[in-house]
Amino acid sequence: MTTSSSANIAPSTIHYDGSETAGVTLVALTALSSILAIFYLFAVQRPKAKTFKTTHIFGYFMCLLAGNVIQTAGTVIDFEWIARRGAVDGFACSLQGGLKQAGDLSASFWSLIISVHIFLLLFFQIRSNQAAFITVIVVTWSLVLLIVLVGRFAIQKEDLGSYFGISGQWCWISGNYQQERIFLECFFELLTIAISFVLYTLILLRVRGSTVISIGVTGINRSMLEIARKMIWYPVSYTAIMLPMTLIRILQFKYNVPFVLITISGIVLNSMGLVNAILVIYISRAFKRLDKGILPQTSELHREYGGSMDVLRDPPRGSPAFEQEDKHSLDDSLAVRVDLPIVPAGTYVAPDSWKTSSPGGRKY
Repeated sequence: MTTSSSANIAPSTIHYDGSETAGVTLVALTALSSILAIFYLFAVQRPKAKTFKTTHIFGYFMCLLAGNVIQTAGTVIDFEWIARRGAVDGFACSLQGGLKQAGDLSASFWSLIISVHIFLLLFFQIRSNQAAFITVIVVTWSLVLLIVLVGRFAIQKEDLGSYFGISGQWCWISGNYQQERIFLECFFELLTIAISFVLYTLILLRVRGSTVISIGVTGINRSMLEIARKMIWYPVSYTAIMLPMTLIRILQFKYNVPFVLITISGIVLNSMGLVNAILVIYISRAFKRLDKGILPQTSELHREYGGSMDVLRDPPRGSPAFEQEDKHSLDDSLAVRVDLPIVPAGTYVAPDSWKTSSPGGRKY
């Protein structure tokens, strides 16, 4: 996928003028604020909801934030170029390029995984087990590492110069590897945006009640809809943040893009960590209510006999339990098994008579 050998070798040094120094400084400061926001989230404002922290979706969020740290750590190297009044090809430049690509790819992959995970939960109630969860994490991070290393050690050609080199006012994939820029980064970003748009359009319609899809006996409960409604902001924010820089990079293949647009898109891109940290806090508040659940007053399934079954709790409108809303978990690890007594359909069942696998007794 390399370009022809007649391509010009990328510059080994560039020098900033006053406006470029100011623009690169703003981008670097934005990246630093994202890193500080993520560290603050873990050190001070840790999510308090136990349910959220024990779900697989929380693990995916943490991977997304880790990708944001990698991404912005690469941008923070811009402070080195600011001190030098220009970027210089070398180890720091290659490191910055590798970190930026790894961060961009991981943000794309984890955003897509979150979209697919929520879609499967909401539409088909497919819950991943622990083995699948670990497999997704290992495979995804391995893929990110593989793509970065393949570019540096397998695709890099001596006559084309360094794979990670000076690109504009900082370092990324060198301009002599245009096809690699497209297929090893921009393609994944656009693919994530496209798939997430389709999935979350369906999710939004489902949340708003515009689409009716049968996904089981009991259907979707209100808790899942509420959380899904909040999670929609993840792909929306990813698209709004990533799309400007992706389009700028594509336009740079043929056009000389004004530096002010590059600066703005760089600031937006490097705010991703800050935005995602805020969204984690926002989402975790929806899960806090899951920690205070009570058993329903009636069963939603019409049955003339007792036995064991898995239930989604959805108390009838107007009941005391309805006011507290249902608190069903989004994860298989928190699923509850309930043994119902033998009663006619719609009969009131006292909470004390329910036999549940929940460690909290009546609460689950």
